[in-house]
Amino acid sequence: MSNKNFRLTRTTLTVLLLIASFANTIAQTTWSENQDTISVQANWKKGDQKTFLITRTKQKKVSGDVRENFQFSFLADMKIVDSTESGYRVEWEYRLTNDFKEKNPLASLAMPVYNDMKMIFTTYTDGSFKDLLNWQEVADAYIEMTELNMGGQKNDTIKKTMDKVKEMFRTKEMTESSLIRELQLYYSAFGGVFTLQGMKSNTTLPNPINAEPLPAYIEQKIKEIKPAEGTFNVEISQSIKPEAMRNLLYGLLEKMDIPRDSIELEMEKMLQSLIITDKGTFTIDQTSGWLLGIEYIREAQFGEMYQKELILFELVKDKKEQ
Repeated sequence: MSNKNFRLTRTTLTVLLLIASFANTIAQTTWSENQDTISVQANWKKGDQKTFLITRTKQKKVSGDVRENFQFSFLADMKIVDSTESGYRVEWEYRLTNDFKEKNPLASLAMPVYNDMKMIFTTYTDGSFKDLLNWQEVADAYIEMTELNMGGQKNDTIKKTMDKVKEMFRTKEMTESSLIRELQLYYSAFGGVFTLQGMKSNTTLPNPINAEPLPAYIEQKIKEIKPAEGTFNVEISQSIKPEAMRNLLYGLLEKMDIPRDSIELEMEKMLQSLIITDKGTFTIDQTSGWLLGIEYIREAQFGEMYQKELILFELVKDKKEQ
């Protein structure tokens, strides 16, 4: 393999693995109720509003050396637009904090997703996510942000790869599974039944590339009950099976018209060391069913690259329209 082809391999693999590692992978599993269970159910009212401060921290290491260490915060204004027998209509609006914009003026300009972008969607009656209504608008905002962050780093190879990536993300399935991570995370606990003992099981994840579901392991449990506060904490832990990542990555190759045999050897070497794990802790109000806070950690290891991401939700405003 020539040096030129090897650089193509590494660039392509990095793009593919980053897409895969940031795809939404929190699955939902519901078990039969018993005396040691808590059911997470929404009990929202039309006009309910809350504002959360969401902080995202990402660290990337290559061969143990820190290559990226980035943190930013933004606000998410949530509103229950309608409540019907079939579920809820909800609106989120993102906006950067004034502190972040003052300290990072150039970065703020390159983040259109977090500058007053709205997401309008529906949930089922239990609060679990159902359907993103303005998915095209959301996809366009993320694609624009990707292009802005690419800057002038566009040689022919990267441009061709990114054109394929943009084509893939212009679908509802890909937008819902990979681009609205905070939204999917917030609603992932709803509709679930959690046990004090905890329960491990095999599960499957939706595959945005093709119809074949992705196998994974999942554990859900009650972490803590606080009767005096009227809240409880539940925890969802998950790891993706190696064959799931293999199916996802080779599906991406096919979608991007990249010959499988051109990078299969390098891909298989990296897949042997690929590990992706998720753990989310959710604080929920027992009466209203509102989720009041989240601590979520995702770790991804492939080859010499290690990536850790932390997402925190903190309630900063609680308002009900009279």
